[in-house]
Amino acid sequence: MHVSPLGRACETAEIIRKYAPVGAPIFEPRIREVTIGSWDGLVQTDIDAGWPGLLAGASQFEWFFRAPNGEGYDEVVNRVAEWLSEVEGIVVAISHGLTGRLIRGAYLGLSRRETLSLPVPQDIVWRLAGHRIEALRVTPADG
Repeated sequence: MHVSPLGRACETAEIIRKYAPVGAPIFEPRIREVTIGSWDGLVQTDIDAGWPGLLAGASQFEWFFRAPNGEGYDEVVNRVAEWLSEVEGIVVAISHGLTGRLIRGAYLGLSRRETLSLPVPQDIVWRLAGHRIEALRVTPADG
């Protein structure tokens, strides 16, 4: 099981380990969420006040890549593509919303626009195999 070293992904990994025989996590920094540098922890009003106009014209997800001291789109796609190129066999990977988009886009060879428009529902596990991606709906166990 490859896991982003960031908090929520680690928590999710522990929950999955309770119900599935996935083994100990391998903490993989290349699947961590996009770093937004100087904007980490800020809300949009803070960003607008500190960097007037920098978000002008940015789409819902494009703004992540405008952050001072943050990661650029190509930088993140390259790190997830490198990880994908090394993965062998069946791997459970636990990452984050935007990075999950970028992993799927890199896997399929999608353009930037296509990649950033991919959905990120919270009740789906994505199966990547045979150059295809399949959404597997997760249903909670009755308790």
